[in-house]
Amino acid sequence: MTLLSKRLLTVAGLVLALAALFMFGFGGPATTIGSETDVTPQPGQAYGLLITVENTNPGTATGVHVEVVVLDVLGDAVPGAACHFSIDSQPGNDASVPNGDVYTDAAGRAGVTLNTGTTPGTVVVKADCDGRPAWIATSVGGESSNGNASPPASLPDAGGGYMETARSHRMLFVTLLAGLGVTLAGAGLMAGRLGQRRPQS
Repeated sequence: MTLLSKRLLTVAGLVLALAALFMFGFGGPATTIGSETDVTPQPGQAYGLLITVENTNPGTATGVHVEVVVLDVLGDAVPGAACHFSIDSQPGNDASVPNGDVYTDAAGRAGVTLNTGTTPGTVVVKADCDGRPAWIATSVGGESSNGNASPPASLPDAGGGYMETARSHRMLFVTLLAGLGVTLAGAGLMAGRLGQRRPQS
């Protein structure tokens, strides 16, 4: 490896590491990626949602309770968070949830009653609490034999509940990118030092 290539390796690694930090922030108050602004959550602010439905195999024209638990970065309940429920997808046109915001109680819980509608199939309910989304699917009319509804492939698999993890995935990417840069820089420096110690022939 030539001296020039060693220096280029070192510089490339440092640039990559610094680019990761400057693009995604040093843990400041907000990070903007594309059109999404992600404000760093604090204790007491909504960070993750756990959403459940009391029956994943209800009949048609039935009322089913859907509930979310809102948690902060420490895993503690967030009271007073505004949650809006909506039908994300349905097989018919008459499944519904109450319109308007529902606020979490002291335990961080908020819920509504889903009217399953008259058409059998998968109904997906979306909950948005202070800008944090989660989805849950229920199989109306008993079309699922195992009692577990599966949301469409375009949605995260909620199972019994879905914890919003976009931020943790993004932080993992930043960590890997910065780590790669540091590794490249270290390799370049090490190669340069080994080259200096090699006896001249």
